[in-house]
Amino acid sequence: MLMKKNILSLVCTFSAAAVSAQEYSDSLKIVSGSRGTYQEEKKLSELSTVSNFTNALSIGTTGIQTTASGAPGTNAGIAIRGYSNRHYEQSPVVFLDGLPYWGALNAINPANIERIDIHKNGIDMNAPINFAADGVIEIFTKKASLAPAPWKVSLDANVGINTRAVPEYDLVTDPAQFYEMRHQLWRSSFYRTMGDWNAAGQAANAYIINQDVKNLYDVPNQSLVDPVSGKFNPDARLRYQDKAKEIIQRIGLRHAYNLEASKRYKNAGLAFNAGYLKENSYLNNSDFNRFNVGANAFWNAGEKLTLGLNAYFANTGGQFWEPAFGDRNTYLDPFQFIRITGPAHSIYERDQEGNMVNDPNTGQPMPTFWGQQLSWFLKNKRASNNNMLRLHPYVNYQLNQQFRLSVQGAYTSHMLKRTELNNAFLGVGGGIFPLLPPGLIVTSSNDHDININPKIDFEKKSGAHAWKALVQYMYEGSSQNANAYYETEDFLPFPYRPWEVTDYNTWNKMHTADGKINYKYKGRLSITARINHTSIRYKKLSNGKTSSYTNYAFRAAWNARRDAWGLWIDAAQTSNYMRPSSERTLSIVHNYYYKSSLPDDAWYFENWYTPRQTNLDIGAYAHVGQRLDVKGTLFVRQIKNSVDILPTIPTGWPLNKASDGFNILNRGAELQVTYRPVQNSQFRWETGIYATHTKATIQDLKFSLIGRGTNTIVHDKGNELNSFYAPRMVGVDPNDGAPIYAYKNGTTKSYNDLVFSDYVKMGSAGPFLYGSWVNNVSAGKFSFRMAWNFALGGKVYDWDYNNSMNTGVWKQGNFHKDVADSWTPNNREASIPVMAGFYSGAYSDFYVTSASWLSLKSLMLNYSIPLNWLGKSGYEALNIYAAGENLLFFSARKGLNPNANFIGDASNHYVPMRTVMLGVRIDF
Repeated sequence: MLMKKNILSLVCTFSAAAVSAQEYSDSLKIVSGSRGTYQEEKKLSELSTVSNFTNALSIGTTGIQTTASGAPGTNAGIAIRGYSNRHYEQSPVVFLDGLPYWGALNAINPANIERIDIHKNGIDMNAPINFAADGVIEIFTKKASLAPAPWKVSLDANVGINTRAVPEYDLVTDPAQFYEMRHQLWRSSFYRTMGDWNAAGQAANAYIINQDVKNLYDVPNQSLVDPVSGKFNPDARLRYQDKAKEIIQRIGLRHAYNLEASKRYKNAGLAFNAGYLKENSYLNNSDFNRFNVGANAFWNAGEKLTLGLNAYFANTGGQFWEPAFGDRNTYLDPFQFIRITGPAHSIYERDQEGNMVNDPNTGQPMPTFWGQQLSWFLKNKRASNNNMLRLHPYVNYQLNQQFRLSVQGAYTSHMLKRTELNNAFLGVGGGIFPLLPPGLIVTSSNDHDININPKIDFEKKSGAHAWKALVQYMYEGSSQNANAYYETEDFLPFPYRPWEVTDYNTWNKMHTADGKINYKYKGRLSITARINHTSIRYKKLSNGKTSSYTNYAFRAAWNARRDAWGLWIDAAQTSNYMRPSSERTLSIVHNYYYKSSLPDDAWYFENWYTPRQTNLDIGAYAHVGQRLDVKGTLFVRQIKNSVDILPTIPTGWPLNKASDGFNILNRGAELQVTYRPVQNSQFRWETGIYATHTKATIQDLKFSLIGRGTNTIVHDKGNELNSFYAPRMVGVDPNDGAPIYAYKNGTTKSYNDLVFSDYVKMGSAGPFLYGSWVNNVSAGKFSFRMAWNFALGGKVYDWDYNNSMNTGVWKQGNFHKDVADSWTPNNREASIPVMAGFYSGAYSDFYVTSASWLSLKSLMLNYSIPLNWLGKSGYEALNIYAAGENLLFFSARKGLNPNANFIGDASNHYVPMRTVMLGVRIDF
């Protein structure tokens, strides 16, 4: 039993250590579907190497889909049972210890989490059902022990490294090959006008070197490449080479420490915790750190009365990089900069011998024009700091055997501040000029929430009949304030940009009455009914509005004798309750600060759309002996008045108006299969497959909408929500290498001839099937866990591949190695168009590929030191473990990460980190 205790203690702190089927942790579980009526599931959550628990929610569960969160401290995108709108405003609501939590999730230390319950429809949860339209994630933190015990202290420490998980595209890294491809680029361009391949080769030699591309070798510029063969000079010797990737990227160090102490007195209990995390990314200027302290205390004032208080404080911060700011361009995007920097782009000025030239004023290496763009990123000291305080008092009073009265409340405060060195630049005539004089952009927000939640629970049993009822009221009052300003000694803003102080204020008040009743007959038949009424007063940017709605839920379930099998049906109607968190408020203000018009997010809140949602679930489960468990669910979700906001549509396209709401039908199925091939005292192995299929179809909308932005999205009746269109490239002209496109009933080489009717549906950005495969193994004092995540089906437009294959002569960047196989007069059967022209990089199905992917998400090995080894050391337990996250990743093309988001745009997103670490936990 000691081994079990040690392992579970470790699990609760950082990871899901492998345990046997009989040792599932009761303290850390994920609940899929409706818990307690048809099947109670106890699944270990995967929190091994994450600084944010959202990164692990899709492991060992059905219906939960997450994106790959790359930067330390950032949240993974979460979708429960698919999509309700294209912008994923349906993110599940988070409850912390029974009350809503709207703050930064990275402030919650996974080491303090006791259990996580995931509710997909809200019928079972004790929280009001009005929060459950898009699912609820309930987080419960660790509390003092219920049984009298002396002081218990545990220390967990681990160290590790972070590297890039998804490899880079197959870009050219050899300077010799880069010069050859630049020669072919210009040669192809001259061939179009000269018609002579050899003469074009002679002319191309003069264009291999320019301001950005340097000669790194000890031969003259025009001697780098043979003009006839196009091959690099074998006698040239490399003098130097600057590598942007090595300057921007690194091996990041990670170390974390968590201390817990608790004591149980006769009528009271105390628990304390403290944690520190320092996590450096593989990318400069994107580190994260967190310090947290917490306490829990309760007092049994009598046989019927319990008083308690949870208190938690966390400070989080560090450097960050985000692609959503208004000043984003290729020079400030580190991933894009790495991709467009070729192996002959010199970062620093050099003398004739290849030695760096230092700036006489600073003594530092002097950057080239190309290197200045890199230095702007490296000097971009974006920093964030967040202080979160949460106080949660509660009172429980047992009136009699049937009735219990409880009141809980919470005050939560977030103070978030971001400071960013000005790096907004404007490109004019090939040059880069600052939009503002040097200075700091400071954005801050204050978010305050008050929750009050009195409730009455009723429970009674009489023979074969059992009744449970819940009546509760919840008040929520919150306010958000954010502002932005610019600090500079030389304040000379451009007149058309709103650089003055920008403020945003909003508040909301919510009143909810919620009731639930459950009836059971002989523990086999279960019927649950629920009704809820909510009223919200919401002030947005310029006005206020009151909304009220009523929500309903119903369940009927049947369990066979000995719980061998069971059936259930759920139905619910809810309305999405949405409000901006401090993070979202800050984002709105930051974007507004950069723009002269109202940002889309603010426009959404101004118009205040409230989607209405109807859910229907039908499911069954079966336990076959002691080895096999199977559960399946069919679900339908209809969303009415869902919102969509798209950028301006190009003139001449069918509609240039954004849709302000439409109806969506989401259908799907979930399957969970758990099998235990080996179960004995020496060796135990459990394996489980968790798979989900969803498909979202547009039922109705006010306007048919075509958005030509990241992809050509078509919103129309009968279309899948995330389907996108592109013209078809049907071949390459063998005479001149021009791409050939399907056009009307024939073909064309002129891309500008194409109209929307020539576009073909590529498919949906959403996968056909997604899920995880989890294995738990234990043998003696060793335990092992391996978890894979996967997605099958779907399409993605690979913009990063497009950019590296877009080889016009204007392009000063790097090449993908595939470009070497493009059309030339000596390679007329090529399937890749000629370099330098003919719309070779235009938007088409040539760059559409499979969105399927497979990831070794987590791996962990734990060893529990035998007690007889510890002797009289005073330790109760000692565990040593090794863990890894995001160890392997496979997709249709090396470098492609289809799991970057939910909408099929995989370009320039923060690539997930690969983490490898060693740790030790001591209990004494």
